[in-house]
Amino acid sequence: MRARIIAELDDIQDRSDASAAAKNITLLDALHLVAMSWKRVSEKTIENCFRKGGFSKTKPETPAS
Repeated sequence: MRARIIAELDDIQDRSDASAAAKNITLLDALHLVAMSWKRVSEKTIENCFRKGGFSKTKPETPAS
């Protein structure tokens, strides 16, 4: 499934093709892409985002020297 979507997106050359390709991607395909993308986000990235957004009062870890 992912290979099919990637191959289809690689073939896009102008906006009309992009629109046609988008119509061929199902909701299930989109959900799988979101799930794969979310799995690639590290725990450290989430911690940093919460800290930067002011949702965490902990200080960043400092490497031991």
